[in-house]
Amino acid sequence: MRLRKKPKKDTLINFFVPKFLWTMFILITYMIGSAIPIPLGGTMAEAKSNYVLQLASNATGGDISNLTLLSLGLGPWMSSMIIWQVLVMIKPLGLGSLSERESGYLRNILILFLSIVQSIGIVLSFKMNVDYETKVGVVIMLIAGGFFTVWLAYLNAAKGVGGSMLIMLFKMITGVEQQLGETFKMLSKISNGKWIMALVALAILILVIMSVIMERSEYRIPVTRVMINNDLNKDSYIPIKVNNGGGMAIMFAMSLFMIVNYLLQIIAHHFPVGFLKTFAKGVSMYSFAGATLYVIVLFALAIMFGFVNIDAGQIAEGLRNSGDYIKNVKPGKDTKRYLTKYVAFFSIVGSIYITLVAGGPLYIGAMQPKYAKVVMIPGIAMMCFGMIFNVQEQIRAAKSLYSYKKWIK
Repeated sequence: MRLRKKPKKDTLINFFVPKFLWTMFILITYMIGSAIPIPLGGTMAEAKSNYVLQLASNATGGDISNLTLLSLGLGPWMSSMIIWQVLVMIKPLGLGSLSERESGYLRNILILFLSIVQSIGIVLSFKMNVDYETKVGVVIMLIAGGFFTVWLAYLNAAKGVGGSMLIMLFKMITGVEQQLGETFKMLSKISNGKWIMALVALAILILVIMSVIMERSEYRIPVTRVMINNDLNKDSYIPIKVNNGGGMAIMFAMSLFMIVNYLLQIIAHHFPVGFLKTFAKGVSMYSFAGATLYVIVLFALAIMFGFVNIDAGQIAEGLRNSGDYIKNVKPGKDTKRYLTKYVAFFSIVGSIYITLVAGGPLYIGAMQPKYAKVVMIPGIAMMCFGMIFNVQEQIRAAKSLYSYKKWIK
């Protein structure tokens, strides 16, 4: 006689425990991969000093302070997402009409190309006395490790908590902790170091408070729901976050900037012309020209993500199809224009805030290179807060779902 297996209760704990276990497994796997050095036949690879690129690499889940299997991180994957979105917007290319399989194939080719560029750039950023064949082998291993990291990110998005960006959050926290420790150690050795450390600690506290305020602030557009009782209509609204782009713009800006930086390094290395070397050095993040270019890219991406996160056309179409409407605004195109106006305004406000906090300190690094370790920390801290809030929202959404299940049989 076969015993019937008792069905597992669908509870919040049973929902989250497997997800947390999967996330723990993925992070442990990532930690092990990040600790595996790439073999160089007994030769040591010495990293060239570039603290800004090291922090930028940490922000994309990589690590160029040591040459390991997972040093590449998610940078090529993130850059490919932005480049692909731009290519899709170019109508003559016809990429928007491709099937999911076809577009996925082309995206993987783009990721491979960007992985090759960044891997060669990483190899050039290390001092190693090895032959050409060994360097090619290192590039291949870095590319393989990069695709493995992308697979871990997708796996965590499907089965874990925190989505595909959790690996970057883990790496950023460890990177910021290390850089802050080195910064405070450096400041303790100079005159008035205690006062400077107090100012840095105060700035971090203000940044935390401002990040919480900007992440939680939203403008609410009241919506009249025809299928909801009038007493409950006052609670119906369309939320538009003040900092709608969040830390995503900073992540992708760093990723794109790293790819450009490595590409220029490769060109300058193989074509050692004077002006190419000068140009490659001039667009680095710790120069005035490079900081300005980064600020422009960051501002543009922040606005773009503001429109991506809130699609005014899709919301207007949904309201029209359901019969709901915004008071004193005609459904359809008028609603779309009305929403676009607010999305544009708050996207610009959020972009200015992100640019000031994450881009402004780079000019300090350009004027005072000794503070190069500190200038990227505000932007990375903003990314950490944004991803932590996203994880919190996921947990809150799941709790809300299961709070209603007891009323639904």
